[in-house]
Amino acid sequence: MSVLMEINGKPFFLKKILFSVACNHQIDSSYPLAGQTRYTYVLQPNSYPCVFVITKEMMKAMMGPILVAAEDYGKRANTSSILRALGYRVIEAENGLRTLDLLRRRRNISFALVDLMMSDLGGTDLISTIRVTGFAAPLVVMSDVENEELLQKSLKAGAVDYLVYPITSLRLSVTLGNLSINNTYEREVHYIRRQQENHLRFSDLYANSEAMKEPFEQAKQAALSTKNLLIEGEKGTGRETLARVIHHESPYATGKFVRIQCVPISDPAQDSKKWETKILPHIHSIDHGTICLCEIDRLEINQQKRWIDFLKKRKEAEKDSEPKFRLTVISTSRLQGLVEDGLFLKEFYDLLRECHVIVPPLRERRDDFSDIAQRAIEHIVVESGQPHVHGVAGSALSLLLQHDWPGNVGELENVLFRAVLLSQGPLLTIRDFPQLTGNQVTDFRSNVPIDTAEKNSRYSIQLIDDNGQIRAYNELEREIIERTVHHYRGRMSEAARRLGIGRSTLYRKLDEYHAENQKESEALRRAS
Repeated sequence: MSVLMEINGKPFFLKKILFSVACNHQIDSSYPLAGQTRYTYVLQPNSYPCVFVITKEMMKAMMGPILVAAEDYGKRANTSSILRALGYRVIEAENGLRTLDLLRRRRNISFALVDLMMSDLGGTDLISTIRVTGFAAPLVVMSDVENEELLQKSLKAGAVDYLVYPITSLRLSVTLGNLSINNTYEREVHYIRRQQENHLRFSDLYANSEAMKEPFEQAKQAALSTKNLLIEGEKGTGRETLARVIHHESPYATGKFVRIQCVPISDPAQDSKKWETKILPHIHSIDHGTICLCEIDRLEINQQKRWIDFLKKRKEAEKDSEPKFRLTVISTSRLQGLVEDGLFLKEFYDLLRECHVIVPPLRERRDDFSDIAQRAIEHIVVESGQPHVHGVAGSALSLLLQHDWPGNVGELENVLFRAVLLSQGPLLTIRDFPQLTGNQVTDFRSNVPIDTAEKNSRYSIQLIDDNGQIRAYNELEREIIERTVHHYRGRMSEAARRLGIGRSTLYRKLDEYHAENQKESEALRRAS
């Protein structure tokens, strides 16, 4: 979910970034939305009050269905009809046992409206039983009469409000509008607090696909260990988020999680200076925590040797005691391949991979794709202020499934963001994805090898633009580099060798392209 937040009078967008394995939070500076109600929550003692701003229309676009449980068909149908007219999705239950069954199986139900008069299981006993089953969302009771004693019993049993028949559209709208906002903010503040305190858990990760089962189990096993951990995977697959979750679930959860971005430095003098002024202070400051080295595959040989010496001395000094910190490293390239190419020291590789997790890319998680896309759309709808979009049409989903997504969920979010801005709603259709319909894409449905002519066609570079002019050199260079990295599945050493440039140059170019993408996305957000 994304909402506008004000801290000390300054507006921000609070955005839950969707990775393929997790949801994370970050603060993005943005512009305020006009004409909306403000709700204030204090995240921590002595912290700034945070003012969230969101419309009820946006809430409806994000919510799960509402359960209407009433034995009387007329009352149930009338209540459901009002809710649908207000824009909510509805599930109906005709008795108490059916109510319990739906609440047990349908964990995405946002609210429950329950009639107290059920012949099989009714009254406050039904309310108490619902709460015992673990249903934590708001529960509103409905009754034919306004009874103070019954109201008190219902609230004590776990209800949050009380409606009396006949229920009007206005009364229902106000009740659910207030409850939806309060409930969402309570969950959001709880999530923010966990994220701020580095308390993300495995339960916060999105990892239901077959491709994620083994990595997920490996991550859980790694969390029980104090050994060095290597996480490999393409950018945008949620590697750092997974590292943070493992940290919190590990014996080092009470300590800090310190992130260090690896930068290739070939000059020994510059490397020594950075080691002394940047890296060692982090190492000395941490006590019973985790140090995470991001993009470890970017290190030059001389830098790798320095880390080998450090890790050996550390192992000798701590052989009879628990390590002071856990070392976690993240790599985009497969280090085994770099070792074979002579670009990564085998001794360093062996020291790092005491525990090993490989996070799969989005293209290998087809069964999860529709859920990932839907959750991304829900965040984008709020961020862009376009509540008329509710999901993806089947034909458009088939188109998205054919794309290879080399940028993983980050690329998917950018494509969906543009589509939401273009769409007339309520569903995204093929015409909302012109950048995909104009290009050939990889077919997930067949493993039959395509011939060389088809490969050449798919990877051909267009020299002339739509106006009949030669495209700029920097545009052609970028397309060649990005397609090469894509073709070699993120194996940077191989891509750099084929392009005839150094790895450092390749990384620098990709960083520049990433910065350009961020600027473009920010411009689109502001324009929306």
